[in-house]
Amino acid sequence: MNRFLDKVKLKIKENNSLVCVGLDINPEAMPDQFKSDYLRYQRAGSEHDQARVIHEFGRWIIKQTAPYTCVYKPQLAYYEAMGLPGMMALMRIVDEIHRYGFAALADSKRGDIAETAKMYAKALFEVFDFDATTINAYMGQDVVEPFLAYQDRFAFVLTKTSNKSSGDFQDLSFRGDGAEEKPLYQIVAEKAQAWNAEHKNCGMVVGATYPKEMELIRKLTPEMWYLVPGFGAQGADPEALIPVGVNEEGDGLVGNSSRGVIYAKDPAKAAQKLRDEINQYRWKQKQMPRAGGGGSSGGD
Repeated sequence: MNRFLDKVKLKIKENNSLVCVGLDINPEAMPDQFKSDYLRYQRAGSEHDQARVIHEFGRWIIKQTAPYTCVYKPQLAYYEAMGLPGMMALMRIVDEIHRYGFAALADSKRGDIAETAKMYAKALFEVFDFDATTINAYMGQDVVEPFLAYQDRFAFVLTKTSNKSSGDFQDLSFRGDGAEEKPLYQIVAEKAQAWNAEHKNCGMVVGATYPKEMELIRKLTPEMWYLVPGFGAQGADPEALIPVGVNEEGDGLVGNSSRGVIYAKDPAKAAQKLRDEINQYRWKQKQMPRAGGGGSSGGD
């Protein structure tokens, strides 16, 4: 049993959605009613009140977008940059995500070895109680093992990322374990597939801005799950990406939008629009009936 995949699959079915909402909370970008309170408490030095405002904004976003989402992804850097108020708010937001029945995915991109990697995994999975995280496996399998040791949790390995300069390293060709030259991202994908074999709790981060690379990775790893950033502010095209990215069941990935949803004038409409855009192309090459659903989620 994997609590991350169990929660995600349930919400995909309930909400007919592959949307991941990134909770990248920046006080300067929040709507005025939250921003003004936060800045006032910041000037007064009231850390608990600052944390309360951040939590309230996160809670509001979750409540608005819950009917159109399958998972939430806080990016840890935003909370760390706020200091103690941010870390207090993060723990409350993770609790809020769970209260609504969703999985909480930590976008942490941790990547270290030995006892340090174990402490990273312990902090994310035991202290903050995240269901999944992102990891940077540049240092090799030693990075990955402490995370996959939590068999009920999930780890997404950075493979082909959505940023423009990802090709600086990820597209370089190497021979890997054989005689055939391959781009580095393909070698990482093959390694991730091997790491996934034992507990089925390893996936990949594959950027929505690279549909050709996505198509190759899906052919190599037909049963693996992907976190797919690049929708929303980064401008990825669902029509090009979704048909080659989903698996034979019409899922196997969660498509992330952060700023494009949480700072939209109407976050609910933005999340619904992305869900519907993804679903428009979700079945294009699969020749399968569309899933039903689209209802709301619990919470108050």
